[in-house]
Amino acid sequence: GPPRTGQLRNHRGRSLAIEFTIVALCKPTDEESGAVITFRDVTEESRIRDELAYQAEHDRLTGLVNRASFENRLYALTKRNGITPLKALLYLDLDQFKLINDTCGHEVGDHLLANLSRQLRNVVPEPHCLARLGGDEFGILVVNCPEDEVLALAEVIRQTVVDYRYRMQDLSFQVGVSIGVAFFVVGEDTPSALL
Repeated sequence: GPPRTGQLRNHRGRSLAIEFTIVALCKPTDEESGAVITFRDVTEESRIRDELAYQAEHDRLTGLVNRASFENRLYALTKRNGITPLKALLYLDLDQFKLINDTCGHEVGDHLLANLSRQLRNVVPEPHCLARLGGDEFGILVVNCPEDEVLALAEVIRQTVVDYRYRMQDLSFQVGVSIGVAFFVVGEDTPSALL
């Protein structure tokens, strides 16, 4: 039959991803007399496949979920049937970021985005989905949170951004953020309308 997959631990205790096949050995009388088992190390192929899958769903600069993956998740949330908890979309747009990019260059802007993304990740709890939608825009999908908690999260995010300072040599940069909040009902709202 086709190769099967599994895990094999080597003599150093390292776990390897393998493909293996088992072929029965038969005598002329069709009586089984043993088997040949072949193993193939597919650890590197498995690692590359996992890395490509990760890159397809995540932003290279920040490590956050990317726009395509975010929109897929939003679409799935708007289509889910049955009794569903309250859901909300937060759309963030950084203020003054373009000015920093234009005056200091994209490298400084990229560092600021990467560092600020780590700060945002610290205040957006699981299972909410934080994504970079492009440029200086971020999105958050909030699931199963009462309206007042969603607004409180938006305020925590706003304060986190305002308090953040990016320092480079003797310069210090600060940005603000504008946040839009849209609560949505499954089956009634479309992703494009919410965005």
